[in-house]
Amino acid sequence: MNVLDGIGQRRSVRSFAKVQIARNKIDAILEAGTLAPSGKNGQPWRFFVVQREKDLLRRIAEQTVYHAWVSEADCLILVFLDREKSYHEIKDAQAIGACIENMLLAAEELGIGACWNGEILRNAEEVRNMCSLAERYQLMALLVLGYAKEKPQERMPRLPLPEVVLSWVPARSGSSKTQWISSPKGARALSSCTGFPPFRTPILSWCLTTATLWNKERTKSSWKRTASMPSSTTASLRRNKT
Repeated sequence: MNVLDGIGQRRSVRSFAKVQIARNKIDAILEAGTLAPSGKNGQPWRFFVVQREKDLLRRIAEQTVYHAWVSEADCLILVFLDREKSYHEIKDAQAIGACIENMLLAAEELGIGACWNGEILRNAEEVRNMCSLAERYQLMALLVLGYAKEKPQERMPRLPLPEVVLSWVPARSGSSKTQWISSPKGARALSSCTGFPPFRTPILSWCLTTATLWNKERTKSSWKRTASMPSSTTASLRRNKT
């Protein structure tokens, strides 16, 4: 499977046929998860797999509002964070997110339906106790696996790139906004507004360009107005701010 094709084809499956998944395929999905990147190669993920133990599977399913279809799955993979392997909360959460995405793509490649469930976290302690795990293990997500009973729903619409790309530095061809900001006149305006020495303005330019999303014409105009002010006026403005 081409990786980009797999990303495009993947769907969340919430209806499962009563067909058992072979153990070697579950192993392959877990192996894919372990190949995810992690800070300092800490590999903080731990898995608790439930298959063929219908009573435990049902009780875990009951811990989520989606128990009706979760209980139909052939296999549940509970993904835990090992706190003793943790060194940074956000970075470890990122690593486990990458781990889960790897498993979703592996399931897609193997023709197995999957759904990432995070709602179960509201009952994280109850689930951990059901699994008889120590407190060092923190539930991060539930991966629900099974062969799809029916064709999954169409993918929910995604925002177009212009709505999610905050900035692109340097500007694409045809855009004069960042060109002006990086010009000597723009640098003087930024230095006048902030009191930063001019040699620091390239970094400041990047930050301000990102923050204003390029389309804040009024901000650009105000910088131009400031650039045209006499130096005595901008000095007075800075004194008033302090």
